Amino acid sequence: MKQIVFFDACLTRGGAERQASLLMNMLIEKGYLVTLTTFEDSEDCYPLSDKIVRKRLALNKPRLVKMLSIFHYLLHVKADVVFAFSQRLSVLAIPPLLFRPKVKLISGERNCTVVQKIWEKILIKTRIYKRSDFIVSNSYAQVRYLKNEMPSISSKLRTITNYTDLSKYAFHPMPNNEHLQIGLFCRYEWQKNFHGLVEAVHRLELTGNTVNYHIDWYGRKSFSNPKLQTYFQEGVDLIKKYDLEDRFTLHDNTDRVADLIPQYDVLCLPSFHEGFSNSLSEYICCGRPVLCSDVSDNSIMVHDGENGFIFNPNNIDDITNAFIKFFALNKAQRVRMGERSREIAEKLFDANRFINDYIEIIEA
Repeated sequence: MKQIVFFDACLTRGGAERQASLLMNMLIEKGYLVTLTTFEDSEDCYPLSDKIVRKRLALNKPRLVKMLSIFHYLLHVKADVVFAFSQRLSVLAIPPLLFRPKVKLISGERNCTVVQKIWEKILIKTRIYKRSDFIVSNSYAQVRYLKNEMPSISSKLRTITNYTDLSKYAFHPMPNNEHLQIGLFCRYEWQKNFHGLVEAVHRLELTGNTVNYHIDWYGRKSFSNPKLQTYFQEGVDLIKKYDLEDRFTLHDNTDRVADLIPQYDVLCLPSFHEGFSNSLSEYICCGRPVLCSDVSDNSIMVHDGENGFIFNPNNIDDITNAFIKFFALNKAQRVRMGERSREIAEKLFDANRFINDYIEIIEA
């Protein structure tokens, strides 16, 4: 059976890291030999099979030492397949693997490119993706983007959307809340449009809305990056400025997403851009209506008017109108939207299809 090396920065909390852990555990169950190799000084946040070999490079060493260790490791590690799980990791993995043409390289694309990062620019401008045997994206939108930017790699591109466990994120009947409860499970960052949602709720209040509702947002509230901390604080200040403290409760990050989703009448994701959103997949698995932005692959999971409403995240009035349309529904209509969400989820998320799609390119 093939030896597979997963090369990642870390296994801290995040959608990409969760998908990597799921995939590694599934491959172990199929009999593959799997090694997880990381180089950042972080603890693992997702459970791994005890059959997975765990390798940490240059633990607590300076950045330069880490980079040299990565090059040396990938130049010599015993592997049939190396999986670099993001653009940044591909940039690091490709140079040493240029000297090892018999090792299959699978490059992961985890985001939909809207604002190019330096890693994306390097991959596109230098065409070093030519060394990759396959480039796997979790987003159809990203594959379209890459085909347009680099037509020469079209034959290597594959779309394998994220897997969400339908049993862990099980269907729940709609709650009997005294007033509408709205939930968000995502970061308090620009990408997730924290300020835009506050502005939309402010505008909603100005319309004379009479529906009683409350919004719970769950996400990490402290940041090492000063710009992110400033953005978060500006959002908090907006809530105070518009006197919306009774409408919003800002929670810290939580591990209890699957337990908390069922208490909400509707879930929201107002992002400016996404890959294939784990949040949306969890929302619909639990059988909840969704209000979300019409970006990337969101409309695959949320069908406008069927299991929620989609909006332009750059248009505050459009976000507001999505809330107004949902508020106009009666209980039976909201229940049907939740049922429709689960129906869509059951068609999208199949564990056998997820793992078999990866095995197909591993064995190609």
